[in-house]
Amino acid sequence: MKISVFTKRILPLNIGIALIIALLLVYMGLGHSQLAIASGSTQPVQLVVGRISPNNSAPISGTIGVYLPIIGVRWSPIPQSPSLNSISNSDLDNLYNVSWSQVASAQQYILEEAKNPSFSQATVVYQGSNLSWSVSGRGKTPATYYYRVRARNEWGTSFWSTIKSITIHPLFIGLDLRWDGRGYIRGSNNYDVGWHEERSLDILTDVDTARSNNHSWYDPNPQGWSSSNWYSYYSVSTGIFRGTSSVPDPSWKWSYDWILAYDLQFTSGQIVQIDGQPFRVSGPHSGYTAFGKFVQYWELTNTNRFLYWSNGSDWKQYVLEGAAKLQYDAGSTRLLIHDDILRTYYYQDSRTSDTVQYISNLTAADSFPASIGTDLFLESDQIPYIGTSPGNLGSPVDTR
Repeated sequence: MKISVFTKRILPLNIGIALIIALLLVYMGLGHSQLAIASGSTQPVQLVVGRISPNNSAPISGTIGVYLPIIGVRWSPIPQSPSLNSISNSDLDNLYNVSWSQVASAQQYILEEAKNPSFSQATVVYQGSNLSWSVSGRGKTPATYYYRVRARNEWGTSFWSTIKSITIHPLFIGLDLRWDGRGYIRGSNNYDVGWHEERSLDILTDVDTARSNNHSWYDPNPQGWSSSNWYSYYSVSTGIFRGTSSVPDPSWKWSYDWILAYDLQFTSGQIVQIDGQPFRVSGPHSGYTAFGKFVQYWELTNTNRFLYWSNGSDWKQYVLEGAAKLQYDAGSTRLLIHDDILRTYYYQDSRTSDTVQYISNLTAADSFPASIGTDLFLESDQIPYIGTSPGNLGSPVDTR
């Protein structure tokens, strides 16, 4: 074998990056050579490379090529993946902060949010040089939110960080709700009233119990009925009722909740118990709230007559079969969005023509996105002209 030698100059490298150049000789299984250029070197470097040609008795023309791959140490300088910190929300409101670690050579960070861990239909909620992002404005509506972050510079983008998540429950500190309704007193007395209730989850009384600050009143109020103020307490993580400051009135024999426990699951045609009374489930149906939010909802209708009010006198109020309808959001809020209860008076166990009907709607809730629209749950032609009499004509004082 004969080896002829030539020389080649490599341009100086002055950007402080150490390079390793491996010389691979592919003929005869020869090994490789490498050249290290010191960081900060500005001098030309001479590399001697062998040219190899076969050596035998017959004249052979041609040469064997030598390949010189160049491997850069930490090149190109694409940022490493940031580390996403755990997301804390110990005050159990719907506002929180997402933060991540700083990465060398990163010029900006991209934070994505999704409602599923596969990040389908993800949105970029932050893009910039800061190391954190905070929920602002009205806060997040109830759901589980997933986050991931990556870094970027002029050379490229890092891999995504590990995923972190946080759950905003249907009940959260800062939740404000309002229901507005109308009462129709018919029969021996004939007049209409307005009924209103507001709830505000204002403080935590322990790590998982939220206080609901409640107020209800009548307007218009032709009979001068008194307003009510009370507190009730709920588990934020489960939605379960835990207690009340109000003293229950034993005359009221039945009640229903303004929010469903989180673990309740419905199917159409199912029979469920509401305060001991059987109700048939239908849905989910589609409609709009009184403030214009499109929702899917479950409708629950009573299947039997049941006692609603009795103070031990000859007068009683019953809800006849099919005369109580409750509609609950089938989505993430679990809220009562509409109720229609028709009560019929009985005197000495005989039915009379006197009735009381209350129809109310959820009219404000910051667990829904703000929107404006028409109330499709309460159309004027859906309100029958009905008929009440001695006994309690108001709406029951809600102790929950």
